Amino acid sequence: MAGVASRSRGDAQRVVEASDIVFLTVPDDAIAAVCKSIRWRKGQAALHCAGATELSVLDSAADAGAAIGGFHPLVMFADPELASRSIAGAAIGIEAAEPLASMLRGMVRALGARALVIPPGGRAAYHGAAHFAAGFAGALVAEGVDIWRRIGIPPEDATQALLGLLRGATDAMAHSGIARAMAGSIARGDIENVKRHLAALERLEPRSRELYCLLALRSLPLVLEAGRITPERADELRRLLGGET
Repeated sequence: MAGVASRSRGDAQRVVEASDIVFLTVPDDAIAAVCKSIRWRKGQAALHCAGATELSVLDSAADAGAAIGGFHPLVMFADPELASRSIAGAAIGIEAAEPLASMLRGMVRALGARALVIPPGGRAAYHGAAHFAAGFAGALVAEGVDIWRRIGIPPEDATQALLGLLRGATDAMAHSGIARAMAGSIARGDIENVKRHLAALERLEPRSRELYCLLALRSLPLVLEAGRITPERADELRRLLGGET
């Protein structure tokens, strides 16, 4: 490693001049400006680590002859120490033309991670989709904690219980696939239980009922794929949940 520079540490231009590969790990909105502030040369590679930002923000480096690319670890960075331990085994989204693409794959292998190639123009959808699996998972757990709080279960007990349930769900998906891992009342086609859920949520918090219906409707195709319920039972559930049949 040639060096590290930031607003409060080091000389960015000096580090860049001593480096063949440069990672611009700055906020997404600052990437283009930082890139333009640097003097690039042919033979270098300029990489950003943003998920949703297209490579066009590195055009000033490309215009100077540098190769450009993206290197986005698909890891939650709220806790840096935990994130660093999570890199091994994680996916890293890469985007670059050859020969830089092959070089990035080698970096991913060296980190013990898995390369995930992001198609050009697809970064925003790629990054937005990742929020469903990770960024929004916290909101869903928090929703469950709040509902349990309303019926008298302490938040600390609810959090530990629901996180254990979430870990079990992700383990099941990893083992059996998403569709076959579906469980619960929707997966069983248990209409009477679903009616009880909807009535209870309507009393506690109508917006939670709306969210339940939305998620349940999106679960039905997975349940059908796994062969857990009949199409006729799925139609009954759709009607109950307010969806079209």
